[in-house]
This record gives sequence, structure tokens and C-alpha cells, in this order.
Amino acid sequence: MRKLLFIFAVAGLMCFLSSEYAFAEGEDGGPAFIKLKYTLRQKGVSENDITLAQKPINNMLKQGTTSKDIERVIIDLSGKGMKGKNLRNSLISMNDLINDGENPKNAGNIVSRAAHEAHVQGLKGRDLANKVHEAIQQRKQERNRLKQLKKERKQEQKQWKIKRGRKGKRK
Repeated sequence: MRKLLFIFAVAGLMCFLSSEYAFAEGEDGGPAFIKLKYTLRQKGVSENDITLAQKPINNMLKQGTTSKDIERVIIDLSGKGMKGKNLRNSLISMNDLINDGENPKNAGNIVSRAAHEAHVQGLKGRDLANKVHEAIQQRKQERNRLKQLKKERKQEQKQWKIKRGRKGKRK
């Protein structure tokens, strides 16, 4: 009887601990975010910046972006002097681009390139973040334009097949 009671107690404790871990994972963003947070802190990104950017980082991780890609972008932006809300807004824009279907690595390259160009122009803070946001918006417009062209080509091919099909029946 004691063995059975002991087994139930251990099983109950295991269930309790695993549910606590699952709850904590939801709040902290999971093991990938925790590792990324630790790495970013080691590389000089402030705790406040990481906390502000937690939501877009978690969203990008859920979309399949690797922590290395996110780390590279954050280190690059932080190195250019982008902090706080400006950093968060730039990551939100990057997340929107990824949600729009852009390859995460390409989205990171767009953000880094825009930040570098703005930094070369002497822009800092909000102006730097605005430049990054503009570059992302341009890429989104370009993607939409390409989608529209693809849709139009499909429609043309469909029309061409219909016309070709009619001529074939007349012969």
C-alpha cells in the first residue's frame, strides 16, 4: 500500500512540475527565447531592450526564424544605436514581413541593409527606425506587385488555353 501511495505521489509531483514548466514556457517565450535572451545579454543588449522586443521575437521564432538570424539582426541594430521602442518597432516590422511570406533570412538582410544605409547617412534613433520601416514597406509592396503579376499571368494563360481549346474543337 505504501509503494502505491509513493508511486501516486511521485506521479502527481511530476505532473505538477511539468504543468509549471509549460506555464513558465508560455510566459518566458520558451527555451529558444531564453537562450537567445542569454546570448543577447552577453553581447551587450540591455535587458530592457530584450524585454520590449520579446513579443516580435517570439512571433518570429514561431514562424520558423532561427535564433541566429534574429540575434544577428538585433546585434546589428543595437550596434547602430537603435534601442528601446525603436528596436521593438523595427523587429515588429520585420515580423510583419515574415508573416507576409518573406524568407526570414532575407527579411533580416533587408533590415540590416536598411539600418546600415541609414547609419551611413548619420541617422540615429527614430530616424534610423523609420528608414528600416520604409525599407520593409517597400519590400512588402514589391512582393504584392509580384503576386499581382503572377496572378495576371495565370489569368492570361487560362484565357489562352480557353481560346486554344476552342480552335482545336473547330478543326
